[in-house]
Amino acid sequence: MSFLTAPLRIGSAAMPRCRRRQVFENVEVLRRDLLGVLCRMAGKRVFVVCAVMLMGTTIQFIGERGRLVVPRGFAEEQRLL
Repeated sequence: MSFLTAPLRIGSAAMPRCRRRQVFENVEVLRRDLLGVLCRMAGKRVFVVCAVMLMGTTIQFIGERGRLVVPRGFAEEQRLL
């Protein structure tokens, strides 16, 4: 099985209980590699590593549109808010 067809490993043991979350809907996956996905969201192209994605994220594969859940601090650092 290729890494492009295998499900992403979402979340990190380092962030098991992130209290401040930001949810983005209608996020499009443009590219994917072993570390994460390049997404189009909030009018920007943003690379999101798998370890930053939180439970509730539905995007996985190139061309998909769906929900991305990340820590609010990450969204602020990326100037997505």
